Amino acid sequence: MRYFTIFIDGEPPAEVANKFWVEIARYDVNFLILAGECIIFGEATEDVINELLEKSKQFGYAVVLERG
Repeated sequence: MRYFTIFIDGEPPAEVANKFWVEIARYDVNFLILAGECIIFGEATEDVINELLEKSKQFGYAVVLERG
């Protein structure tokens, strides 16, 4: 398990963000929506981190992953 943070440089519409949250909630990670930015963070395996990263790219915004 590793700590990670995924920064998404954009804010999807509320309906899209809610569907995304339902999809990733099973991974027991955190998802924050701030003004113009989303952040996914927590502790997960490499496979889960990579899956979350790929799902995050589907928004069409710039995505940055930091591993702890």
